[in-house]
Amino acid sequence: MTYDLPLATLNKADFAAAVTACMDAGAFARTDPLTVSPEIWTAAHGIAPLLITKPSLPWGNKMAFATRVLRSAAIGHAASAKAPTWSPGSIMPGPVETRHRR
Repeated sequence: MTYDLPLATLNKADFAAAVTACMDAGAFARTDPLTVSPEIWTAAHGIAPLLITKPSLPWGNKMAFATRVLRSAAIGHAASAKAPTWSPGSIMPGPVETRHRR
């Protein structure tokens, strides 16, 4: 399957297939593709209305822009699966109130 489809033709099955291919290639951690693909799909649904409702913004080539957004979402997912687990408290331990007292 090729993933060079027009953005308007992509659907849930396409995203799940793309996520599965990324998992098979080792780029994404192996998990349920149906829990990961909505993350990537959300990026597509986020950029689509902006391209439609804000045509005066300097998007440049809209397809290239949408591709960069989706690629960034996918790379972010791949990187986060390999990153150490952390929580906000692990960066700055202790209650927020005590950290900001003078």
